[in-house]
Amino acid sequence: MPLKYNCLVIYLCSLIAGVTAQDKITSYNDPRISYEGRIAFTKDAAELSWPGTTATILFRGEAMSALLKDADTANYFNVIIDDTVIGKIHTDTMVKSYSLASGLPNGMHKLQLFKRTEWDKGKTWFYGFQASPETEILPAPVPKKRKIEFYGNSITCGYGIEDSSSNDSGSILKTTIFLMRQLQQGISMPNIRVSQKAASE
Repeated sequence: MPLKYNCLVIYLCSLIAGVTAQDKITSYNDPRISYEGRIAFTKDAAELSWPGTTATILFRGEAMSALLKDADTANYFNVIIDDTVIGKIHTDTMVKSYSLASGLPNGMHKLQLFKRTEWDKGKTWFYGFQASPETEILPAPVPKKRKIEFYGNSITCGYGIEDSSSNDSGSILKTTIFLMRQLQQGISMPNIRVSQKAASE
């Protein structure tokens, strides 16, 4: 095995081992983590590819981080605490720990990691959430009994929602989120493309 490859493997193992020694890792396949969207699971991580894909965790504590690795450097994620977007992260091509929230009031919180970018930006591997030993990880939220499913294109999924040059930017996405919150339902937005030929037949 090439020396360069050996050094890379040793570095990654020591990085993850160091994190584990200091903090508590809630693995991607822990039942206390809930997911929405299209998720592919490998033996090591959850693959997040499609826009709107979300990993959610409930905890009692003051801070939370996540272990992530990107296939490219084109993906961004919203960090949502207690249903409020508090920031976004830009993922790198190495396994890294990303601080998602810190300095929170000591109490129960809901954290959601929400993929902003589309499938053509590549996969992101999510290895799990990371917190201090004092943080209590709570059971996953009870799944909604009913869901609303929206069929559409990239606009339905929120493409261009932050484009201030258009008055209509993100209007469909805002409508879907409004309906979801008002009705307290789950939401599913598969991005299905239909050709003009198929639509006319």
